[in-house]
Amino acid sequence: MKSLLVACIVSASFTASAQQHATSFTQCQMAADDILTMQTFDIDDPISEEARHIVFELYTELNLIYQTDINDPTLVTLVDEFNETLDKADDINLNVSMFQADITHVASLNI
Repeated sequence: MKSLLVACIVSASFTASAQQHATSFTQCQMAADDILTMQTFDIDDPISEEARHIVFELYTELNLIYQTDINDPTLVTLVDEFNETLDKADDINLNVSMFQADITHVASLNI
């Protein structure tokens, strides 16, 4: 029982860190704070919190896309979610140019 609990905690902490940071899968390797400092708004602006969540979503979705087999039917859903997150980024004028190589890769999947 203890082993199961430890495994769940380790898994949860790995998932949480993957959501907030670049991993070896993503081509963009910038930290979320560095991305936020490159924006047109001040990091203390209230929109910054929304932008931070969008950056976390981008990293999470990209990591899942890179780890999912091209023939896996869930890849379509993952790409759709990624594109929705890009739309959210566009809605608040978030500069996502640092993700361009990743965006190009996702677009090349032709899904």
